[in-house]
Amino acid sequence: MAQVGLPVLYVVLLWWFGTGCILYLDGLPRRTFPVSLAVTTVLSGAALVGLAHTAAMTTPVGAFVAF
Repeated sequence: MAQVGLPVLYVVLLWWFGTGCILYLDGLPRRTFPVSLAVTTVLSGAALVGLAHTAAMTTPVGAFVAF
């Protein structure tokens, strides 16, 4: 059960955390948009670097990090 339950819990928590971040950013004043966009751009670049780093990993850890 832990082999299936833990990954599902991880995905659900990560998904809801991301949704909460988007809802929070959506509620911020319009003047914060450039800063939010800049931070999001940097985080997207870091995500792409992480994805490239884990592309060759065939372990469960690689799948967790890539997600």
